[in-house]
Amino acid sequence: MPQVFFGVIFHWLGGLASGSFYVPYKAVKKWSWEVYWLAGGFFSWIIAPWIMAIILTCGLFGAMTEIFSGKVSDKTLEYAATHPTHVAARFVDQTAVADAANAECFKFLKKSNVEVVKDGQKVKVSAPTSEDVLAAWTVLAEPDPKDPNKLTEKDIQQNWDKAFGKDFDQSQMTPELRAEFNTTVGNIVKTTVPALYKDSPKSMGWAFIFGCLWGVGGLTFGLTMRYLGMSLGMAIALGYCTVLGTIMPDIFNGSFMTHLTHEPPYAVIILGLGVCLLGVILAGVAGMSKEREMPDDVKKEAIKEFSFGKGILVATISGVFSACMAYAQHAGLPLDELSALHGTGSLWVGLPKLCVILIGGFLTNFVWCAILLTKNGTAYQFFNKEVNDPDVPAVDGKPVKTKVNMAWNYLFSAIAGTTWYFQFFFYTMGETRMGDYKFSSWTLHMASIIIFSSCWGLALHEWRGSSKFTKFLLGVAIFTLLYSTIIVGYGNLMKQTSAEAEQAAVVAVEGQAGAEDAAAIDAQDAGEPAEVEAAEPAAEQDAAPAADSAWLAPYFAYMSA
Repeated sequence: MPQVFFGVIFHWLGGLASGSFYVPYKAVKKWSWEVYWLAGGFFSWIIAPWIMAIILTCGLFGAMTEIFSGKVSDKTLEYAATHPTHVAARFVDQTAVADAANAECFKFLKKSNVEVVKDGQKVKVSAPTSEDVLAAWTVLAEPDPKDPNKLTEKDIQQNWDKAFGKDFDQSQMTPELRAEFNTTVGNIVKTTVPALYKDSPKSMGWAFIFGCLWGVGGLTFGLTMRYLGMSLGMAIALGYCTVLGTIMPDIFNGSFMTHLTHEPPYAVIILGLGVCLLGVILAGVAGMSKEREMPDDVKKEAIKEFSFGKGILVATISGVFSACMAYAQHAGLPLDELSALHGTGSLWVGLPKLCVILIGGFLTNFVWCAILLTKNGTAYQFFNKEVNDPDVPAVDGKPVKTKVNMAWNYLFSAIAGTTWYFQFFFYTMGETRMGDYKFSSWTLHMASIIIFSSCWGLALHEWRGSSKFTKFLLGVAIFTLLYSTIIVGYGNLMKQTSAEAEQAAVVAVEGQAGAEDAAAIDAQDAGEPAEVEAAEPAAEQDAAPAADSAWLAPYFAYMSA
């Protein structure tokens, strides 16, 4: 079953958590908003992230120390050099590979004219690509039976074919050559990894700053719920958040148009984003229709502080700033890799960066809530069983006191906060299963939140008193959002399928020409003229378009269906 399927499921679970977190707050009685928001936030942004990261990841504090110091320990380097399934292709530096290309253990790898930087200049050398070396390393290294990321038999066979060609005689790789290969590549990794993390403190600084900015979005998100309710509030706020969080990173780094015009799966995902935005607009139209139809007393019954004007303002601010979470997640990617190098399984590597990002979010919310606590004089509610009753008019200028169940209020605030955290818990899990198009995770996440929050809004009677037409509009909006998640998921599946087809085509071409290429390289190494059949260039020319177009097959099949 494709990994992207599990990615979509994880994102839906995250959407369910986010779309449901505000429900327990409705069971908190007589506390001011800033009191229960901060109480729940302490669980959302501090307690839950650290507890889950400590339980599910390896070497959390060691990875944190290294990422903020920019210095990778010898123990981590040794792990990186002996656990290739944890290592990204960029860890195998192409220049270092070129320097080792003439090693005896590399002679079976495909040789290509690759461009490397030497002495400050770009030169072409005959060497294996870093991807070839990485593929070979994953199958030649001695596997750790306890490794949570060890390859499947299918992956191992695919990597054999990719690195050596389909008909390669595996018996040629003697134990001595294996050991030499692992030592050579391990030394390359040990040289490369420290340089990659030299600037990691700056990356984590950006993750923290974006976390603080996202905190503004989270803060106003709570106000959006107060003024617009769950269904309409989430639809409008998350509409902004969906678009900005999905495409802005690619626009900033200048890759948006390149991906859009050259990669059909990317275009399908952007289509899904457009459908998602249409669903958000329909939800907003349904909300405005509800505003016109429902009497004020009915609105206040469902949402005590209902205000469409205030709600639209704070929803806009919330959506724009909430998109910073997508940027924070991207900035925190180096910590994902470093967590993997400490032995964390691929499903959980995204949890440590949440600890950093959410501290930023907590700081913003804490400052604002502290201002409100001081201004409104409500800080006493954290510790006092008797509070001023906000629902009863003052008598002789004195507020009427009422008793509250402190344990009950803290319990439901904790449930709400922990539920909120699980949206990003599942988000990081889903992101690990979305392949090359991780950016689409944001669209899936936002769409599923709007779907579930709209369903909660109906269950809590926020749409009571509105016409059948308005409810029909809301139903169409939910269906449109649901359809958008299917399109985005299909776009990711196209990418996954096309990558497999492309690799199969390349392997087929290499299998056909492998013997001639190997003979030519051996002849060059021996200083003898290479004997190459005249038909070889033509074969390569015929094969190249097939390899280039094979990955488009799923797209054309889909468009013609």
